[in-house]
Amino acid sequence: MRKNDSVSEIKENLINSIENGKNIEVRLKSIEELRKIGSKDQKLYNTLETWFISDESVSIRASAARFIIDYYLEEGASAILWSIRNDKSLAILKTLYDMSNGSNDPTTLLLRNELENVLAETYGVYSDEAKFLLDLESSCSTHKKIGFIKPGIERRHVKDLDLAGLDLSHLPSEIGNLSELKRLNLWNNNLSDLPRSFEKLQNLEALFMDWNNFTTFPKIDWSKLKSLRKLSLTNNPISLEVPDSLYKLINSNFSEKYVKEGVTIDEAEVLGLLEILTGRKINKQPLEHKAHRLNSCDYKVDPEGHVYGVYLYGNQGFQINAIPKEVFNLRNLKELVFRNQNVRIIPDEIRNLTALLKLDLMDNKIPELPESIKYLKRLGYIDLGGNLVEKLPDFLKSPEIEVWF
Repeated sequence: MRKNDSVSEIKENLINSIENGKNIEVRLKSIEELRKIGSKDQKLYNTLETWFISDESVSIRASAARFIIDYYLEEGASAILWSIRNDKSLAILKTLYDMSNGSNDPTTLLLRNELENVLAETYGVYSDEAKFLLDLESSCSTHKKIGFIKPGIERRHVKDLDLAGLDLSHLPSEIGNLSELKRLNLWNNNLSDLPRSFEKLQNLEALFMDWNNFTTFPKIDWSKLKSLRKLSLTNNPISLEVPDSLYKLINSNFSEKYVKEGVTIDEAEVLGLLEILTGRKINKQPLEHKAHRLNSCDYKVDPEGHVYGVYLYGNQGFQINAIPKEVFNLRNLKELVFRNQNVRIIPDEIRNLTALLKLDLMDNKIPELPESIKYLKRLGYIDLGGNLVEKLPDFLKSPEIEVWF
């Protein structure tokens, strides 16, 4: 048998496997084997075009599209154009967009321009914002049709974007294209960081990142988000090393309300940080108020502008993994309540709270107490109920301290 006959036979066998096979993985592998052979002919193109236009499997159509673009672009331009205008499959449109990216070929540029127009029309936004929505929807494996995300749109710009519960592990870098975005909800995903392009969202006013996998504050320059007035990071396994750029944002956009309520500038910064970690405004209460309400975030301030008490009652509404070290800079703090949180450690820095009278850490996950608590000479009440403490340390066995555990 001649060599050419052998290649023809292999091609026929592969085509037969693709057309009659039931297993998608086997069919896809057969298409890749056809690509490796590398020979071009009209019959093969006609077969590829049929798969591209009408095969029931989106994966097969996408694989055929890549084959046509690589080997039969001129012959397949009309089929690709038809697909751009009629196929609403995310996988197909994403494949065509990605494969045309960066090419200077006139046919490719023409098709890409048509694709950008179709995407812009489908989403109802400008083409650069449509590219972000295409990438975003393509990363959601449970959806197959374009346009399932419904952003709030004004004048062809995305203004409000709700992405809660989409199981996202990352955000496309093109999110920086959403120049007019004002509100972004990222609740209940698997995010652990944000792309650096996020810094371009200078019109963003509200950002909700609760219930994700952030172990640190995202590594972006927070101070560039000049319009951000609402930021919520509650219920993340986050360590509390606060970057300098976030402090700048807190001082410019979050602390002012507390200063107006009578708190000194430095201590207002602490309340601004707690607002971000709880996702709630920390509400001022009068000194005589008996703060003991579940699902509340309260504080008291003395006549000199020092924070007298901080009262955070989580009760499943919000939870913090640790007491921020900034709290231990409140040297005049008399009462500290962190109930129903995920606190596991009481840092040694608690010794700085020499004015503390009341410490309530009920319903956390604390296994033991640091010896530094013995330096809190004014402490008269401590509640450790619902923690993992099994034995009371000797320095708390005093008739002058009321202890619950």
